[in-house]
Amino acid sequence: MLKEFADEYQPLLIKETKDKKRPKFPNKSLLLAACAACIGGTFQYGYNISIINAPTTHVQNFINQTWRERYQTDISADVLTLLWSTIVSIFTIGGLLGVTVGGKMSVKLGRYTER
Repeated sequence: MLKEFADEYQPLLIKETKDKKRPKFPNKSLLLAACAACIGGTFQYGYNISIINAPTTHVQNFINQTWRERYQTDISADVLTLLWSTIVSIFTIGGLLGVTVGGKMSVKLGRYTER
């Protein structure tokens, strides 16, 4: 190698030792964004759980009343729990389907402008 090009290629051939001493950490804004996503995600999950659990007694009373009107007998606690669990599961599945279809529909339909 020519002497005039030796200095130009020197950083490529020999790694500096000070890079090995100090580990590279992610950017502060990346760490802040990751923490915000983690905290925000758990907050949304907890909020949705509280929203679905808040009307539990009202919905179970409605199910019990409707069952009594239709069949002239009280519903057993096991069947009531099964129906309530099914309602909560359908709510979650509906959210999953809405998220799946909503993105594709927004891309396909787009925004409408006045013509």
